[in-house]
Amino acid sequence: MSVLDTEDGTPSRRFSEMLSKAGATLLEQSSDADPDLRIVIRGAPASAEARRRALVLEEAADLILGAPRPAFARLFASACAAWVND
Repeated sequence: MSVLDTEDGTPSRRFSEMLSKAGATLLEQSSDADPDLRIVIRGAPASAEARRRALVLEEAADLILGAPRPAFARLFASACAAWVND
């Protein structure tokens, strides 16, 4: 899974930490990895260039979140763990 955001990286780091606290294992970023799921956390772009970058990220996303949410991170990590363990 890949977690990105349309801001400075802080929202994706926060969400990744939430997933980790819920039991997910964080892996180092790898250029040859092809994630099965792409999550983008939407922010408020401050410029036209930031809006274009956000649109590109969102077009490739499987899931777009408005903000990193701890409750969603717990439920999502739990669902992923169940899927992986089946």
